[in-house]
Amino acid sequence: MLGARSGKKLIPWLAENPDGFGGSFTDVAEFGEIIILAVKGSAASAALHLAGEVNLKGKTIIDATNPIAEAPPENGVIRFFTSLDKSLMETLQIEFQPHIL
Repeated sequence: MLGARSGKKLIPWLAENPDGFGGSFTDVAEFGEIIILAVKGSAASAALHLAGEVNLKGKTIIDATNPIAEAPPENGVIRFFTSLDKSLMETLQIEFQPHIL
């Protein structure tokens, strides 16, 4: 099942995949046993909040996001909004841990 913030974004995909299912982030989180988080890194926290903490409780979340900063590369090197000491998923785990783990 594929999720999106806006159902309009799913219309082309659903037309090409008639056996597929689509819905909101909440719908997907309720449906899935394993959740693949594949959104823009800066939108990851919002996407998880939209999915609903209760719908994520006890589920495995595979993080496919990249914490790429909005700033352009510097000397050909992509900038990140996380540090070398903590990944985006670690940051998200700290944010959500008291609620869903």
